[in-house]
Amino acid sequence: MFALVLLFIANLFFISETSLSIVIGTLFLSFSQLLYIYLVMQKIKYPGSSLLLISSLPYICICILVAILIYDATAVEYYLFIIQSILLIFFGGLSLANYFTKYNKLNSQLFASASLLSVAQLLLILESSYSNSGMLKALSTVFLVLGNYIFYQFVLGQDRKQKNIKL
Repeated sequence: MFALVLLFIANLFFISETSLSIVIGTLFLSFSQLLYIYLVMQKIKYPGSSLLLISSLPYICICILVAILIYDATAVEYYLFIIQSILLIFFGGLSLANYFTKYNKLNSQLFASASLLSVAQLLLILESSYSNSGMLKALSTVFLVLGNYIFYQFVLGQDRKQKNIKL
């Protein structure tokens, strides 16, 4: 719940498009991502470094592509994107490695939520760098809501699974 509150605060700062609000919003978004990663690490077994590296490759490619597209952004926004990309790559790679390790409904939910949350963040970054039409921001919001809902379903499923094991 705390991660969702941080995400809500980040989105409030992203509404205003000033440089300071984007920096503050990105910091709240980073803390939210760190909490998500911590929660996932508590719920799943670590898949191993080599599988994590291989699973991170698609996310690395996408982040490099977006980095090339927004290269003309200000230095502050670009460095914030790099920090966000590192968290995004780790979270996405962790979910994909877990999906590869054991295919089941919960791991599919984790992978789907990580993918939707990643796309939402990348669309938000592209929107802030290129167009102000609001179309990408609206699409990003839809992906963000769906990703958080699926992540919530994953957490509930993991909790039910752990309760069944203890019984």
